[in-house]
Amino acid sequence: MTATGYLDALFSLAGRTALVTGGSSGIGRAIAGALGRAGAEVVLLARNEDQLRSTARVLQDAGTTADWIAADLGDRHALAPGRGGDGAVAFLAGPGAAYVTGQTLFVDGGFSVT
Repeated sequence: MTATGYLDALFSLAGRTALVTGGSSGIGRAIAGALGRAGAEVVLLARNEDQLRSTARVLQDAGTTADWIAADLGDRHALAPGRGGDGAVAFLAGPGAAYVTGQTLFVDGGFSVT
């Protein structure tokens, strides 16, 4: 195995989903791009729908599976079921544990927006 192949296997995020808060701009957008390039499916969460839509499009054009949810994390009502992006019910689901690193939430088992 080559060094590059070893590192790809060791650090690949293929099959993982990352929820990136503040993902529509700035550091969150850069993190989302890096996670996408590492193979993660990316879900962006922020307040500005236009920026979210634009960022998701940029990520998708670069080959990343990306979706978005418009919500304000400071507003519990905005995060209630039925208040996800485009009126969808947004929820985290999976058999494994979730853990937070910086602005990113990895969810073992998947993320669903239905």
